[in-house]
Amino acid sequence: MIDCIYIPTSGRSQNQITFDNMTENAQRVTRLVVQPKEKDLYPNYPIIVLPDNDIGITATRRWIYEYASKQKYFVSDDDSKFACRKPWHNEEKTKRIMTDNDWHYMLDTTSKWMDDGISFGRLRTGGL
Repeated sequence: MIDCIYIPTSGRSQNQITFDNMTENAQRVTRLVVQPKEKDLYPNYPIIVLPDNDIGITATRRWIYEYASKQKYFVSDDDSKFACRKPWHNEEKTKRIMTDNDWHYMLDTTSKWMDDGISFGRLRTGGL
């Protein structure tokens, strides 16, 4: 299973779209990654505080990469909403907000891909 979902965020303490639209089970493995100057703005969220302010998204993603180097993790933007689409299931709506089962399936499947050494870059370019 995925160890953690990291959401780098800045200036959105009152509008956490991604986290607020996750199920409770998905939220349990999720951490917002915030700048030190904003650490007190997220009292109701699980946070990890960056070492410095204003380091930018590239440096933040690098920091997450180094911080989580021994984990299987997932990084998401802070303004995403996740939906499930199963057009092959005629009895279900073809696009809907993800349920706990959908989150579990997505995180479990992604974890298995990582275990099998599948590169997401190869998936995007059709290199399998």
